[in-house]
Amino acid sequence: MGWAAAAAALSSARMGQFDEVDALAERAIAAGHPGLLRFTSGFGQTTALVMAGELDRAKRWASSSPTLLSCSSLAARSVKYWLPTC
Repeated sequence: MGWAAAAAALSSARMGQFDEVDALAERAIAAGHPGLLRFTSGFGQTTALVMAGELDRAKRWASSSPTLLSCSSLAARSVKYWLPTC
């Protein structure tokens, strides 16, 4: 269930269905799987903010999110891809 929710969160963000992203990401994180699943969920949330034009909020969220910060340098590189001013 966690992987499906994480994929759905990222897919929803990319399709512009921003209001669905947070609930799906929380569902994925609640599944308790480490690493990439948490990163994918957080990346979906960051993607939704970026695509909604909320760049400052996305940057703040990505900088303070334990979901992204605890995963690896992959998270930092991915956020910088979306937010080159980080």
